[in-house]
Amino acid sequence: MGKRKKGDVQKVKAAERVDQDASVTTLSTGGVAVQFFLDGDLADTSTRYVARKSKGMSLELRQSHGWLNGMLDASSLAEVHEPSHPGKLCTIVPDKELIFVDRHGRRVSDPVLRVKVEDVREAGAATQPQMSVVFIRWGGVHRIGEGCEPADEGQGGWGLFGSPPSDWYMDAVVKMGVLAHPILGGVERNVEVVSLFVSSDTDMQSMVSEADQVTALMFGQKIASFWMLWPAEFATDWEGDGFPGFVARHSMFAGQRALEATGFVKSAFPHPSDVWEFITSKEWMANLSPQTATMRLPACVLLSKEAVIRNSAEAAHTAMLDLEAMRSSSVFAAAGGLAEVNQRCLCKGVVKLGWSWEAKLVWFWNSEAELASCLSAAMLLPSCTAEQCIVQEWVDFDFELRLFFLPSRDWTPGIRLEPVHHGYTAWDNDGDADAPQKFLKPKETTIMQWWAGDKKALASAHKQAVDASQHLIAELLTKHEEPVPFIRMDWMLKRSSPGNAKVVFGEYCEMGACCLMFEELPPRIWRQALDFVL
Repeated sequence: MGKRKKGDVQKVKAAERVDQDASVTTLSTGGVAVQFFLDGDLADTSTRYVARKSKGMSLELRQSHGWLNGMLDASSLAEVHEPSHPGKLCTIVPDKELIFVDRHGRRVSDPVLRVKVEDVREAGAATQPQMSVVFIRWGGVHRIGEGCEPADEGQGGWGLFGSPPSDWYMDAVVKMGVLAHPILGGVERNVEVVSLFVSSDTDMQSMVSEADQVTALMFGQKIASFWMLWPAEFATDWEGDGFPGFVARHSMFAGQRALEATGFVKSAFPHPSDVWEFITSKEWMANLSPQTATMRLPACVLLSKEAVIRNSAEAAHTAMLDLEAMRSSSVFAAAGGLAEVNQRCLCKGVVKLGWSWEAKLVWFWNSEAELASCLSAAMLLPSCTAEQCIVQEWVDFDFELRLFFLPSRDWTPGIRLEPVHHGYTAWDNDGDADAPQKFLKPKETTIMQWWAGDKKALASAHKQAVDASQHLIAELLTKHEEPVPFIRMDWMLKRSSPGNAKVVFGEYCEMGACCLMFEELPPRIWRQALDFVL
């Protein structure tokens, strides 16, 4: 889940941040009205926020970054007039109208701040920010990622930045994305950053009913929303420590659409609601499966919960017939299909649920009877709200190829997209072919050993995957008229003969998906997200 201890991602030295702990107990007589840049640390639980809330509202925005009014202590006048030493600190008393709270909205004492000289400017200099960035964040009892080190995550870890719902990831987005942006950052820092912590079902409902009021509390010329949550097919557990960051998908998408409907808020991360819902639902697996010649998907069908509950055996039989029909007309049929075990007849596959993450909620079946049992297990899963499940034929593959694309804002289908990066992943099954155990990130040298040095087959696999990606990325334009700023495409690869490989599409992965320890890529992705709104 991208767990981190506080301070793992501190690209910026402590002296470069607002020192909110270095309080001054006595102030010199007099002072000068100024503006100062609040520069909070989203990964620090002790960070003070400035509360924004209109009368009668349930929700509250909490500002962590932006220009605010205050008084420069008279003793710091010399430092401001002689700013020859970058990072030199001066004393600021924030405006009395500012209400400081912690991440849970509890009022804290008004701070006296030690602020960098270059973070102070004349009073009245404020202009409307170019952008308001709002993070919709997990506010449950247990903080995402508390208590683990990066070394503990092994090969499958999220890397330096953590997972998107974690505080560490968001802090990096601000420091290395927002404040490093050529328009939003720099000396002027023409931006404000606020957080909307959601901590209950009531908060989720309030995002719909209070969308206009929330929008009115943000002052940027553009408003970019960053949704740092995982939609799921389960009721949200706000108090437990098992699934922090996972929220009921119906309420989450309702809140996102309500903010988008105001006409002022644009979803920057991970995607606009229609694209994000399309990707995470996994319905596309079945809807696009018949187009195997271009999309290169395995045979796949959807089954409703109603049909499974009525008669799971009958539902399984129907699914098997439909899958067999699709397999017979598939582009892979001439080469013997996608799995050796299914060459004579279909007998192996998987059942999946949409809105599932990190290879969870997947069942493996080896007969029609087992399929019926898996269907019942999926559709009768306690507390699960899913109304359908996905049934797919088995795919033999040696490893996965992950392609990372950054489409330009003016991209249109027909203009060839090339990936900016690629990586390989694999599973070590430890002898159990039906239950992947260990996640691996092999290098190309290892891939070549597995494929007997067959560079021609690997080159063919890359080309097939990139070619088919053009059609799959174009499909996303049917959900939103603008190209996605980022998309990761996962492909299953199997060497079929010398110089040849079978290539099968496995997954759309949204902005924020794991970048396989390629630490230079996330800041580029964040820049794309911000440009998407600008």
